Amino acid sequence: MLDQTARTCRSGRRFPAAALVAGLLLLNALPATAQPANPPCESANGFVPVCGVVAPEDLVRAPWEGQVIFGQMAGPGGIYLLHTRDQRVEPMFA
Repeated sequence: MLDQTARTCRSGRRFPAAALVAGLLLLNALPATAQPANPPCESANGFVPVCGVVAPEDLVRAPWEGQVIFGQMAGPGGIYLLHTRDQRVEPMFA
């Protein structure tokens, strides 16, 4: 007959199902780690960030001088054009 009050973990030890439920409830009660809405946009170690861009990926040098094409899956997703001289970002396909 199957015992419904206990489960076996990988180490072979048995623990009551109520302990598992209590642990999950405690984890749910913990406050979530909040991420800042907009991370700081400050230069560091000689690098100058492009502010307002959310998780850029798949960067490709554009055929025009001083421009980069990139995709963005997070936030307002789409394909964008970055002007490297003045850090302007224009949506190409948003």
